[in-house]
Amino acid sequence: MTNRITTPPEARTVIVGVDTHKHVHVAVAIDSWGSRLGDHPFVADSGGYEALVTWAETHGRIEAFGIEGTGSYGAGLARAVRRAGHHVVEVNRGDRRTRRAAGKSDTIDAEVAVYAPEGYEPLGEPTLQVWECNWKLAWDNYQENYHIPIAHPGLHRMLVRNDEGLSLDNGINFGVFEMREKSSSVASERRYQELIGCTDHRFPKGKRRRWLQIAMGCNMGIEYYPDMFALFQVLPLGTDKTLIKLARYSPPNLSAEEREMQQINLAILEEVNDQDKVIVERIQQGVRSSGYRPGPLALEEDAVFRFHEDLREKIPVTRLSKAPLRGTLQQENERMKTSG
Repeated sequence: MTNRITTPPEARTVIVGVDTHKHVHVAVAIDSWGSRLGDHPFVADSGGYEALVTWAETHGRIEAFGIEGTGSYGAGLARAVRRAGHHVVEVNRGDRRTRRAAGKSDTIDAEVAVYAPEGYEPLGEPTLQVWECNWKLAWDNYQENYHIPIAHPGLHRMLVRNDEGLSLDNGINFGVFEMREKSSSVASERRYQELIGCTDHRFPKGKRRRWLQIAMGCNMGIEYYPDMFALFQVLPLGTDKTLIKLARYSPPNLSAEEREMQQINLAILEEVNDQDKVIVERIQQGVRSSGYRPGPLALEEDAVFRFHEDLREKIPVTRLSKAPLRGTLQQENERMKTSG
């Protein structure tokens, strides 16, 4: 057995790296030898900034904070760190493809473990649906896990997204949605809100009455609800056709109230899926039109950005402003791969 000698915090030099997002910042502390001391997510507000600095200082003497995006999402944190007397080094946000998500996936693992999905049972037969759109457009639709009110009014009436979501460099992102305190004006949605408390016995405090949605690049999603979980795939059938494959699973030993809640949720999710189909097929029509011009992504569309960058890296011809001549795509793609 080997005894590991550890350096006490007061004698340790620490570097803190911070991956910044709109709602949550994730800090990682390492010592001067490169050993990982810990990581922790913090809410992106003044209280969160103060908590992050305090957490970092518990690990030792701070040499510097490496903060991503000091001119955007990291600006507030950078100011708070400087006020606390620490040195700030800006980390280039443009180098996203070279960064790794080490440790961050633990956050998702912890979220999923709460549901104990290995004990779930199939809920009906898997369904198949063809959308009249390009596969990439369909996947973009699932990337960010946000739901604008005009597209999904029912979800907006019932749920609000909290600040726990993350977008990781390995192509995985997730969002967490909590039930609104205000009752929906729609009877079925309101009944679901009334019933959701009957599942509290299945989850620890802090993990109840919420929906977890995970997108795993570049064609698989997992959605966890208090009454079921769903697994879906987004598969290309052609340039303008996409197959959506969906399977749902149920926790065992549901009570009568839980079964009622589950049936309501199935109807709600069916409606949401239909709304997604309409949205994406309309986008496809717009992309086909002569008036379409690509535009910049919003800062919030971080996962879409990473997905697009991944495509450009793995399929180099997607970087070209015009499609290669018919019959030369594969040859041109291989040429660009070898030439770098």
